[in-house]
Amino acid sequence: MLKIVTLMKRRAGLSVEDFQNHLRNTYGPLAAKGPGLRRYVQSCALPQGYGKGELLFDAIGEMWFDTAQTYEKYLGSAELIAARADEATFLDATRTVVMPVDVHVIKDGRIPNNAVKNIEFVNKRPGMPLEPFRAYWRNVHGPLASTIPVMHRYEQNHLALSQYERNAAPPLRRTRDHLVRLNCRYEARHRHAGICGNARRRAEFPAGRPSADHRRPRARRSMSCALKPALRA
Repeated sequence: MLKIVTLMKRRAGLSVEDFQNHLRNTYGPLAAKGPGLRRYVQSCALPQGYGKGELLFDAIGEMWFDTAQTYEKYLGSAELIAARADEATFLDATRTVVMPVDVHVIKDGRIPNNAVKNIEFVNKRPGMPLEPFRAYWRNVHGPLASTIPVMHRYEQNHLALSQYERNAAPPLRRTRDHLVRLNCRYEARHRHAGICGNARRRAEFPAGRPSADHRRPRARRSMSCALKPALRA
């Protein structure tokens, strides 16, 4: 199964509310009609996330396909061409990032109805080799973070290695390093801002100092999203 993650930012002059309404009610159904698409989920930032200013992204789309070939056919379909034509009405195309990812489920618990989906954008530290970064995040930090009591599900999405081979520049050009992971956590809504925030900071900075080759990466930005049903399952 192939998963494609799309990071989206609204065009200048468009309100967050209008952006989210258009994404869910107009663009979403258009994109969901494409052939071979198994599942499509949209995650929009919660309104309170803008309390301190603009977010790096306003929404994230997640799509699943059986194979890379199926995805290529989807890209050339009339349905997606129609959806792409609609993008100019609400998206800032210069900020859109499309990433094939490798999915690693660290914790797979039941997600309650009142949960919040927390997404973090993580870069490796300057000078840190890619493979040690990926291995540490998956095998050391992941299990550590999964012990946070209020976390119900924890999924790491690592940028597919093929993207490093195809592109000299990182997919997110405003950062120095490659954006290699999306960190999706599903947490109880009423505890997310307090207890979980403190626990997350502790998890990201464990006691003891790692060696230079395995120094922990840090999260650059994060966003919390309301859970919405998949447009297509």
